[in-house]
Amino acid sequence: MKAGLYFLCHDPAKDPVAHAVFKWIESHVLLEPTDWELDGFPVLRFVDRQQNQYLFARTAEVASHDFSHYLRFLQQRFNTGTFVGIVNWHEGNNAPEHILTIHTNGDVPSGHFCAADPMLVRAMLLTIERNRIALGLSGFTTLPEATHYSGIPYGGDPALLSSYSRPVIDIEIGSSPVSWSDQRAVEVLGRSCLEVFDPIPSAIETRSLLCAGGTHFEPGFRSAIFNEDSVHPLAISHILPNQWLTGYDSSDGARKLDACVASIAGGVNAIVFHDNLKGPLKQAFRDLGDRLGVPVVKHQALRRLAGLPIWHVSDKTDSEIQ
Repeated sequence: MKAGLYFLCHDPAKDPVAHAVFKWIESHVLLEPTDWELDGFPVLRFVDRQQNQYLFARTAEVASHDFSHYLRFLQQRFNTGTFVGIVNWHEGNNAPEHILTIHTNGDVPSGHFCAADPMLVRAMLLTIERNRIALGLSGFTTLPEATHYSGIPYGGDPALLSSYSRPVIDIEIGSSPVSWSDQRAVEVLGRSCLEVFDPIPSAIETRSLLCAGGTHFEPGFRSAIFNEDSVHPLAISHILPNQWLTGYDSSDGARKLDACVASIAGGVNAIVFHDNLKGPLKQAFRDLGDRLGVPVVKHQALRRLAGLPIWHVSDKTDSEIQ
C-alpha cells in the first residue's frame, strides 16, 4: 500500500490553482476525515481500489513558501509515506504558456536537495499526459521543470530540504491567469493526483537519468519521458539547469553533485548533459560518472534510446513501474 500527501493552499488570493484542484477532487470522490488537522482544516483521505491512500491537507499558506512550518507537520505525521505533492501554480518572466508541469525540490546553487524518486516523477508526468490527452487539452503541453525550491524568494532555508526523508514534488499549471483558470487543466491535475499510483506497465526495468545543463524547461530532457519508444523506458528526477551550475566545476561543486545523487532513490543509471555546457562543467559531470561507474552522454543521445549504453537483459519482465 502506498500513501501520497498533497498540500493545497486554501486561499485563492495566495494560490490561484490549488483551491480549484481541491474543489474538483472533493466533488468527484468521497473524502473521509482523518484525525489529523493542519492550519485549522481537517486532513482528508481517499482510498482507491488497491488500498492506496491519498491525503489532502488544505493550508493557509503555500507550503513551499513556509516550508519550516509544514516540515514540522510532515516529520510528525508523514515520515513513512510514499511522497508529498505541493499543488500550485507556475509563473515567471518568459515562462511558457499553457503548461502542466512538475519539478523536484532542491536549491541547485547551494547544493541542498530534497529526496527524489525518479519512478514517481515518471509516473506523475505520464499520468498528467494521459489525462491531458483524454480531456482533449491539445493547447497545453506536459513538461518537466528544472529542480528548484520556491521558498527561496520568501526567505526559506534550503538546508531544510534535506532534513525530510520523503520525496517532495511540485505539481503546477502555468503560466498566467488564462491557464490557471482553465477548468480542463484543473481537472487534469485533479485526476492525476488520484491516479499516480495506477500501474504503468513496462517490458523491462526503467532506467534513471540525472539531467544537467540546458534551460529551465529543456525540451531535450522532456524527450526522455515522452517518446515513441516504449521498449526503453526512462525516468528522470533532478534536473540541474545551466544557469545555476556556476562553481560546479570545483571541489565544492563535486560535493554538491554527490549530495544530489545521494538524494535520488535507487541512484542513477546514466548522466545526460546538454551540449551547451561549458567544457569544465562537462568534465565535472564526466568525473561524477567515473565516481558512480555510470555512462555520461550528451542530450542528443536521447533521440535514439536503444543506443544508450544502459540496457542489459533483465529478469524483471512486464514489471509495474510506479
